[in-house]
Amino acid sequence: MEKQEAELIFIPFPITGHLLATIELVKIILSHDPRRINTITILNWGLPFLPQSNNDASLQSLAKSEPRVRIVTLPELANPPPMEFFVRAPEAYLLEFVKRMVPLVRDAVSTLLSSSRDGSDSVRVVGIVLDMFCVPLMDVGNELCLPSYIFLTCSAGFLSLAKHIPKRHLRVKSGFDRSSGEEENTVPGYVASVPTKVLPLGLLTSESYDAWVDMTGRFHEAKGILVNSSIAIEPNAFGYFDRIPVNEYPPVYPVGPILCFNDRPILDPLERDRVMSWLDEQPVIRSVPLFRELEESRCDSG
Repeated sequence: MEKQEAELIFIPFPITGHLLATIELVKIILSHDPRRINTITILNWGLPFLPQSNNDASLQSLAKSEPRVRIVTLPELANPPPMEFFVRAPEAYLLEFVKRMVPLVRDAVSTLLSSSRDGSDSVRVVGIVLDMFCVPLMDVGNELCLPSYIFLTCSAGFLSLAKHIPKRHLRVKSGFDRSSGEEENTVPGYVASVPTKVLPLGLLTSESYDAWVDMTGRFHEAKGILVNSSIAIEPNAFGYFDRIPVNEYPPVYPVGPILCFNDRPILDPLERDRVMSWLDEQPVIRSVPLFRELEESRCDSG
């Protein structure tokens, strides 16, 4: 009897930081042990307010260099949420957008499953790997009996906060109070308490807060969570998850740090020099909060 090849379906989030980290993870998986995962299909999709050309180029470059990767581009969503919604509450908009994509993803995954059955039946889809913003698509995996895994492009510390949000909401029944900026929040897995003022901005507005509760409240449904970090970098956070019984929360796997040095768009040298000169002119006391804000932005929205 011919041995079946195992295939994973990846559904990344189409923002540069998330997509490039996903591409690097795909390379790692295929190079680690090709006997376990033989092929990977990536479902490519876009957001109406972002140019798609860079993402398409990155994915096509991957497929050209790695024959075991195939790219399937989804149809454009016919009824996206209004842009006023995005301006008002970005996280809520993104979550609603992904929810509306469920039929498109269901059709695409069903087609992939049907083609493997109609062929030699030598390829078996063994799971779906979703970006954290794509958790509503776990409904597709559940419907088609495919286990879903979450790929968190941020840190284990961020996952600690993500686990804390829905549990806190069950207890408090309300969002974080923007006016209580100095209030300290105890987050399991963190070495120290966290002031409200340094939390992601989306947690401080009602609509976006509800979206965070909705999204992170489904993390426990995943078969496992892959985190772009390592135990050496975040021993406290990973130690916290190691102590959680598997029947209470999915296993958390460190797969990083995944760095993307060669795949980012090349910044115009003049623009780079202008940015670096400006940063060099800033006092340290200003630069540190700036880098913190940039890091939060990278983790929260791309």
